[in-house]
Amino acid sequence: GVQEGLGRRTEGVQHSGGADEGAHPLPPGSVAAALCGLLLFAILRTWSLSRGQLSLVDGAVGESEGRGGAKSNVLLLIAHPDDEAMFFVPTLLAIRERYTVHVLSMSNGDFDGLGKTREEELRKSCSLLGVPSDRVTVVDDPGLQDGKGNHWDEEHIEFHLLPFIKREKIEAIVSFDEQGVSGHPNHIALHSALVKLRKAGRFPPKLRLLKLQSVPIWRKFIGPLAALEPGAGGLSAFSIDLPLVHRALQAHRSQAVWYRLLFIIFGRYTFANTLRDIE
Repeated sequence: GVQEGLGRRTEGVQHSGGADEGAHPLPPGSVAAALCGLLLFAILRTWSLSRGQLSLVDGAVGESEGRGGAKSNVLLLIAHPDDEAMFFVPTLLAIRERYTVHVLSMSNGDFDGLGKTREEELRKSCSLLGVPSDRVTVVDDPGLQDGKGNHWDEEHIEFHLLPFIKREKIEAIVSFDEQGVSGHPNHIALHSALVKLRKAGRFPPKLRLLKLQSVPIWRKFIGPLAALEPGAGGLSAFSIDLPLVHRALQAHRSQAVWYRLLFIIFGRYTFANTLRDIE
């Protein structure tokens, strides 16, 4: 009786294995076609979403009312020349028609002694992105030098930022978040300064502060597939203009290294930005 039971179980296992052998895996061509279709759908969705504009200032639609036809002033606050091209192009393209955009770089990127060269490169890049050179300001302060080992304190940032806000009548600031997107300490220092200055009541009460959301490494290099992610709040800006990002990055010729090109091709920040309010 035991042998008969074992025989029946063995037959059952063999029969099951025969069913598995009859299954056919998907042809490699079908997998490739599915992936290409997904990528094409992501590109088309990114293109569709890229036509939208961001609303950063309450009541500002095109030319803001009550300002004599003048547009509201918005500031992109960056740490180094080339941050604008590496991380913020979707945002710039989504606000340049609606607002008067200024760019303030808290250093001239003089890590390799090329500060003056990089200042001019920043102006060329911003011009390609719709921000004229007379609205691009570069700080060269001994206390705010480019470098992961250089500590930036909020007093130095405040010294340059607060007069700029007052002079240009800035109504919204876009900058990095607490992770700095790439983890660079200079990026993080800008966010820390904005938070501390807001808590200390140093900003105009209606000034809006926004931060570019950092993402985990597996979401950082999904390119236009970022447009397929479910919405998670905040403001989203999209762009499909990879050639424009490439030209803006090429304006920074002194920083032309191969991995930066790979970053803009595969990186989400070429195609999508998510902004959140700094409370």
